[in-house]
Amino acid sequence: MYLENTGWLLPSLTLKIAFLLIIVGVATHSKGQAPKTPAKAELTNALPTGNSIFDELWNAPLTLWNAADNSTETVTLKDHRGKVIVLDFWATWCKSCIVNMPRMHRLQDQFQENMIVLPVTYESTETVATLFTRSKASGIGQLRGSFQTILSDSLLKEAFPNPNGTIPYFALIGKDGLYKGPITPEYLTESLIADLTAGDAGGVPHLRAAPVKPLMDWSASLGADWQPPIGYHTMLSRYMHGAGEPTGREIDSLKGTEWQYYMNQPLLRLFGVALSSPLPRQANRRIMLVDSAVRFDDHSLRNPKYEPFVYNYCYEATYPVGTPKEAVKARMLADLNALTGVKGQLIVKSMPSLIIQGNGNAKSHPAPNNEVQWLNMVSVAWFLNQRYDIAIPPVLDETGFDGQIWMDDSARKGTIADVRRVLQAQGFDLVEENRMLEMFLLTDGDNQEEIGQLSLTLTKHGYVRGEGGHE
Repeated sequence: MYLENTGWLLPSLTLKIAFLLIIVGVATHSKGQAPKTPAKAELTNALPTGNSIFDELWNAPLTLWNAADNSTETVTLKDHRGKVIVLDFWATWCKSCIVNMPRMHRLQDQFQENMIVLPVTYESTETVATLFTRSKASGIGQLRGSFQTILSDSLLKEAFPNPNGTIPYFALIGKDGLYKGPITPEYLTESLIADLTAGDAGGVPHLRAAPVKPLMDWSASLGADWQPPIGYHTMLSRYMHGAGEPTGREIDSLKGTEWQYYMNQPLLRLFGVALSSPLPRQANRRIMLVDSAVRFDDHSLRNPKYEPFVYNYCYEATYPVGTPKEAVKARMLADLNALTGVKGQLIVKSMPSLIIQGNGNAKSHPAPNNEVQWLNMVSVAWFLNQRYDIAIPPVLDETGFDGQIWMDDSARKGTIADVRRVLQAQGFDLVEENRMLEMFLLTDGDNQEEIGQLSLTLTKHGYVRGEGGHE
């Protein structure tokens, strides 16, 4: 059949080949007329760690926005050549980026002779300006007089990307003009900056790309090097509808594993389990440096609008029998801190407290027909610390009194002054003094604020930042 059509096939192929040669020739000629220079090509590629910053990048125009007067100007990286340059990649929607800004400004002030911090965002002037309009009282709002950022960026992000594609992160350029690599905020410490400004970059912990497949799959693909798992895993998930709120622990003696689970539990309770502490559930013993303290408060009377479908979690852990409980709880705490967007920990801090003092007066009795409850002093302190209707500082019993006292309705439901009055009637007092207390601290993921320098305000839901607006 092909032989019968040869007369038609050959002329057709000849024409097609000729046409293709013409196209290739035109394309080759066009490419030769307008070649893409190596420098321009590099501007769209990631710069490898350790390489020199090339001239085209030093001189590329960048739009710098000034928060003080909402103005913009054109700058270049070359303006700061010879200093350590820290490119701080951020966005207005990134809470951890914003929380980190005051710390970066403090570091900038400390090393201003040898370092420059340049925030960089892809967002527009309007978007960034709106952030400062609505955040006047917050940490970043207070930086308005000195805050600057590169706007509408695509060039620097392409040249200095985070291999994992997340923010915040920093790109470091050394005094020698070499790219030192990308790092995350927790690694950019005062010590590291001091090393960089001294010309020593040996301690820069570079970010690395995540594996392209799950680690267990990757390990299994290595064949003889594969070792079977020993039955340890943890899992954290959001609310599971229809599962109720059970908790429990079971042992599988055949497999040699132990399993514990917490279904649909408030996040503060899970932190309490992980820390082996009741403080996350006690409002006057927690410091809530988060955007909203009330949303985490699951107390049904103090916060009737609590949303369990949003803020309750499920957690489980399976581990070999005999694993130390401390290790299991440490892993649980690490999972909660890494995966929930907030970080919980126990700290010791001097806090305003209400101290029950005195020796008591056995002759004191409640008024006739007064509805009272007789309690020992430990129970009185516990009851006051559990008050959900008012904000009351931590109450501590320092009397050593082992008898019982009476509490009437005015003390159980009234103000601190009412409690003091009832105690004074029985030979005790309620004195306001500072004490060093263990406190539960909850912060947004990368919050690095100096807790000792913060002004705190007590609310029904816990201590919050002193400027208010965070309840």
